[in-house]
Amino acid sequence: MFGLMGCSIHNQPKVAPELTGDLAQQWMPKVHKAAEQGVDGLKKLWRQVESDENLSRNEVLVVRAAIERTAAEVKNPKKFSDPTSDDVARLRAAAAEQQDQAAEDPGDFEELPPDEFTAA
Repeated sequence: MFGLMGCSIHNQPKVAPELTGDLAQQWMPKVHKAAEQGVDGLKKLWRQVESDENLSRNEVLVVRAAIERTAAEVKNPKKFSDPTSDDVARLRAAAAEQQDQAAEDPGDFEELPPDEFTAA
């Protein structure tokens, strides 16, 4: 349906554990603790969620979506870098180039005698 509307998969709604009931919220600390053990810990938790009789089918799906998201983060951790570092480097290079050009062309200013003051 989203493809027909011209939307990408990145724009479609995602299951949000923060918006569901308390029963799914109780599993979120377990997901974080299982993430410390790596993907194997998350796989074990995946099987345990289904066996919880107190969770509805939708809550199971929410917890599993949180497990999938956490597993993706564990497999491919985000690299923390300065997103502006490339821009900063380009700006510094441009400023250095302008300074070099200004140093090569000092003829832009008229020389005034040292004892004469003119207000513009």
